[in-house]
Amino acid sequence: MSFEGLIRREREEGKEEGREEGSICQLIRMSMKKVRAGKSIPLISAELEEPQEWVSQIVGLIKDNPADTSAEQLLEKYLAAKAAEKQPAEAVS
Repeated sequence: MSFEGLIRREREEGKEEGREEGSICQLIRMSMKKVRAGKSIPLISAELEEPQEWVSQIVGLIKDNPADTSAEQLLEKYLAAKAAEKQPAEAVS
């Protein structure tokens, strides 16, 4: 593959990643509004048509952080937690 082809592929992957993060951020915003309205995790899950396990993670993040935490900040924390889950556990000596 040519250098230009590699650059194009990287650019497309970056765009896709950005769209995915934007979608997650929007779901976080909607979840924040629903949590503030006092809705339960099962109800939020049903209304957003998202798995209850995922909604539970997001609601946990929302509740564990100050009320003025932005959706973007919560997204960063969510992505950091997901990245940490993917890291192999280091062997204990």
